[in-house]
Amino acid sequence: MRGRSRESDLGARVPRPIEQNPCRREVESAVGRRAAPFLLVTRPVSQNVMQEVLQRFERDDPIALGGGARWRVQRLEERRYSTIHLLTPTGDVASLRARIASDALILKIYHAAQPPRRQREFDDLRRVHVAMSPRAGVVQPIACYADLGAVITARAGGSSAGSLVRSAVRRTADATILARAAVACAEAGTWLGRFQTAGRSEMRGMRSPHLGDASAWLEYLDERLRILCDARPGIEAPLRTRLLAHAAATLQAIPAATLEAVTWSHGDFGPHNVLVGADTITVLDLELAPQHPLFDAAYFTEALALHVGPWVDPSRVLRLQRAFLAGAGASAAEPLFRLFCLRHLLCAYVSETRRHGVATWKQWPGLLALRARLRRFPDALPLRPVRHAA
Repeated sequence: MRGRSRESDLGARVPRPIEQNPCRREVESAVGRRAAPFLLVTRPVSQNVMQEVLQRFERDDPIALGGGARWRVQRLEERRYSTIHLLTPTGDVASLRARIASDALILKIYHAAQPPRRQREFDDLRRVHVAMSPRAGVVQPIACYADLGAVITARAGGSSAGSLVRSAVRRTADATILARAAVACAEAGTWLGRFQTAGRSEMRGMRSPHLGDASAWLEYLDERLRILCDARPGIEAPLRTRLLAHAAATLQAIPAATLEAVTWSHGDFGPHNVLVGADTITVLDLELAPQHPLFDAAYFTEALALHVGPWVDPSRVLRLQRAFLAGAGASAAEPLFRLFCLRHLLCAYVSETRRHGVATWKQWPGLLALRARLRRFPDALPLRPVRHAA
């Protein structure tokens, strides 16, 4: 999702990937079941904000170019939550390339400044960049002006893995495109393994929010299932009961210590946040949180599964999922992995039904596809007798 951010789209008739939805920020916990969609008060990026960011950056000179370095600003795109600009030096580009291995910078100004959150995201990016160097696989952080909602990073090379995946899963796509997408997904899985290894010591002693024990899991799932019972198009009450029963049986068979394992979580890890270069990948938009190691793996897998439609070949989607899981060293057959997939699918469904209130006719095919997948989920979490220790 070019490195698309959460604001990107998969198409008018396809549900937006789970990584784009606000449900992962626990919006549903803060508002009532029948409340209106969550709205964030934003401000347009004015010329004054841009000028102030540029003046501070040139004054601070965090890259140490010296000599009163000046920068040209080019607006690249307007996204749902931010505006992206390209910064290039007016002077010697070679000096910039020697310092940060890039010939330009990316300036991202959020419509909602939210200073504490912007500073936290920037600090998280810096922690990951330091911990995983020299081949960190993330953009190099340069400067943050949190009070203005502005973050500056080095520009990463490559093209969007999201665009590559969308092309690769089409029935008419060339086999070489599918092979490239499979390699990119495998590399994303390998990066996730390195990322989580680096984060285990950082998150030692912390607990996963909302998903740290069996009762929290069931409460989390039930809250979203109740929302979907009232949605249009929604789910049937018997389906909610079946899913909760199957989830409870699965959780009962999983040792408590398994649920308590945590490491770094990207929070929005999908193809839309991955850039594919000639020999490496770059992961964008980190927002660290303590989560179970299977959280991000299931997230990426569900992001791939959301490619649906008559033009999509399901066998190609499955090949990309298997390539990613092979790189990540995860198994789709693991019950807890399937439970995380259910969590992400529910969040995607809830977010889509709330985004515009009553779904328009163009949204119904995507919502019906989500519901159809949800109806098949009890088969992925079979009820099995649990053997208690004597």
